[in-house]
Parts: sequence; C-alpha cells; structure tokens
Amino acid sequence: MNYIIGTNSTKTDVFPMQNVPCPACDSQSSLTAVRHARYFHILSIPFFPLGHFATVICSKCQKTFTDNQFTGPMHMILTEREIIFKNRWPAWHFLGVFVVGAFFFFVTCTINFIENVKKGGNAKVKENDLYATRYERDVKQLTNRPDKEADSIACRIKQYVDANVTDELDRFNFKYFTRVKDGRILVLMKVDDLDKVSDEGRKEFISLIEDALYESDYTADKGAYIGILDDFDTELVSTPTYEFTRAKPDPETELYEFYRDEIDTIIKDTIQ
Repeated sequence: MNYIIGTNSTKTDVFPMQNVPCPACDSQSSLTAVRHARYFHILSIPFFPLGHFATVICSKCQKTFTDNQFTGPMHMILTEREIIFKNRWPAWHFLGVFVVGAFFFFVTCTINFIENVKKGGNAKVKENDLYATRYERDVKQLTNRPDKEADSIACRIKQYVDANVTDELDRFNFKYFTRVKDGRILVLMKVDDLDKVSDEGRKEFISLIEDALYESDYTADKGAYIGILDDFDTELVSTPTYEFTRAKPDPETELYEFYRDEIDTIIKDTIQ
C-alpha cells in the first residue's frame, strides 16, 4: 500500500562528523551524518513535505544511529548544521501540488475556452440580450398618463384609443410609451385585462394605433413597431414586415429591429 500512497524520504545533506567518537566502536572521525527530508506521495509522486530527520553512520562498525541514540556532541553538530543550512526541501517534493494545480488550471482554461467558443458561435444570443435590455428599458416607461411634452405621440394615441374603445375594458388605465428613432417609431401599449379580449379584438388595438399614427404628418410615414402587452408578456406585435400570431413564442423579438442601429453601434465600439 505504501507504494501507492504513503511517505518516503530523500537525502538533503551528507557531511562527516570530525573528532566525534562512535558510540558503538569508539573509533574517531568515522561518523558520517545524513539529513533527510520526508514527503507524502501518491503513486510515487511527491505532493508535500512532512519534515526532516537525521541518521549517523559509522564507517568502521557499519552501525546506524537515529535521533534517540545520538550523543551530546552529535546533537550539537547536527543542530549547528540545521542553523546554517536551515530545513530545506527539494523543490520536487512539491511536484504533486504543482501537477494538481496545473491540471485544474488546464481544466479551467479548457472550460473557459469552450464557453468562449460557445459564446462566439452564439453571437446572436448576445445580441438578443442587448436588444432585450433596450426593450425592457422602454417597457418600464409605460404609463397611463403620458406627458404631453415628453411623449406627445403617446398622449395622442391615448386620446384616440379612449375615444374609440367603449366596451367593458378600463381604457383609462391603459398604459403607453413611444420612442422615435430616425425613420422608425416604437409604440408600446399595455392592457392589464387583455385576457378578456378575443384575438380579433386584440388586432383592433393594432388598427387603432396605426390609425392614430396615420392621422399625423409627423408619424404617418414612419415605420411602426407596435407591441401590445398584458400583465406579464408581449401578446401582440406588428412591424413593417411582420404581424404576430399567438403561435410564435417571444413575439417581442420582432420589435428588436427597431433598435438595430443602436445595437450595431454598441457592438462596433466594443470590437474596436
């Protein structure tokens, strides 16, 4: 088992003990001290050091002495030697730690590389995240009391809808927001009790907004991106190239084209 996992040692210092008699055969200057560094290993790969110990060998009688057999002069010389050379460990005693660290570093780099490849290959998802951020920003600005100075178009659309919706819906609590950019206009409208309205009735909201836009010279020729929301989701969408049906998931993505120039600029600046 010690071959698989256990401890081992290596020599770190060998020096003669001059003028020190052997405790066994009393011969002079026949002792050689050997200092060892012990380490923990797995499959013979050193992982970390465990400490030091020393042995003394007599060249005459071939006897080996360990710590509890050292004489006073032997202890003194070994202590002086430790002070001079310190308790040093060979760097390779930490080999296992370096191997494990390098392995985890490699795994981490590999995972990051794979993730970057995925992100690079899925750039459209990153773009959609940017689009969604812009869209959510505008959704948060929906209000049932659009300011005539800050959002005159929303104020006009609200007046038009209020005048033409006469059923049980609480039309005075509908919320609106508009944004104009170049030749496009974004119109968001929120109807909290939209679930009470049939599919055909929902499309009437689109028609009312389009009529309100066409009645103004300022908005009549602009590409309209219209989104009708309920309490939780975008339920109905109309753009210059698309009209939403209930079968499509995430219909708000069709409105993202409104933000195209803005997102392209952000991506271009990021690359540079």
